[in-house]
Amino acid sequence: MVNTSCFVAPAQFTYGNAGRDIVIGPGLNNFDATFQKNFAIRERMQLQFRADMFDFFNHPNLNAPKQVLSTARCEVIPLWYYHQR
Repeated sequence: MVNTSCFVAPAQFTYGNAGRDIVIGPGLNNFDATFQKNFAIRERMQLQFRADMFDFFNHPNLNAPKQVLSTARCEVIPLWYYHQR
């Protein structure tokens, strides 16, 4: 959970001094798999059987919490997202 009272809005047309990537969100899990088998039909001809699977484990990739100070409510990623295994 991010304590927004520790931050103040920067002056207009400035970036502020909070630094990059101070709020860390969940990691990215992306597993792709390919299975293939080549069968020789003739000397110069082959038949290829191929199966491509994207997002093999069907794992959700969550976004990081919003980092906007103007909102009164700070977003939190619940812990049960991390413990679903």
